[in-house]
Amino acid sequence: MLKKCKRLEGVQRERACENWDYLKSIGIQERKLPSIVVKCPKILTLHLDEKLIPMVQCLATLGTKPREVASAITKFPHILSHSVEEKLCPLLAFFQALEVPEKQLGLSELDLQKVAVNFPEVLCRDVNKILRPNYTYLKGCGFEGGQIVALVTGYPPILIKSISNSLEPRIKFLVEEEIGVKAEDFKAKEYTL
Repeated sequence: MLKKCKRLEGVQRERACENWDYLKSIGIQERKLPSIVVKCPKILTLHLDEKLIPMVQCLATLGTKPREVASAITKFPHILSHSVEEKLCPLLAFFQALEVPEKQLGLSELDLQKVAVNFPEVLCRDVNKILRPNYTYLKGCGFEGGQIVALVTGYPPILIKSISNSLEPRIKFLVEEEIGVKAEDFKAKEYTL
């Protein structure tokens, strides 16, 4: 594998083998490892104790089962190359603090698990540049906190879609074409999409 991929030519064989073995030990099937490495060759170069283990442990704290962590990594291996402190912690805090009435302070642990396992790409996005503006846009469309939580849980990519190229045209279409109401008059709580 190391000889076939030019990006991995300078990789220390010992580190690559350690990382390969670690990925197997967390439940990733050996037959899936080559496709993971093709998607993210860097995964074999990361420091095991400094990057891989802390990220896997952080993902495991979401309460997911080990096979779900392995599934998330298989879907989006780039998640392992991010920093726990700089990327994942602020992101998890954002999800947990979505403005929702009273007793529920955002995504429940189960909701967060669904997002992390079904669409791990969302965990690698910048909170202030992408997620918060999309959240603010949805609030501006009239969606309330609980509705946004339901949207994010049911369709996590909603938080990473382009506002001008994706969200705005779709919401405008749904409102004006399907419901027959002008977008300016739309409030999510008044109409069922």
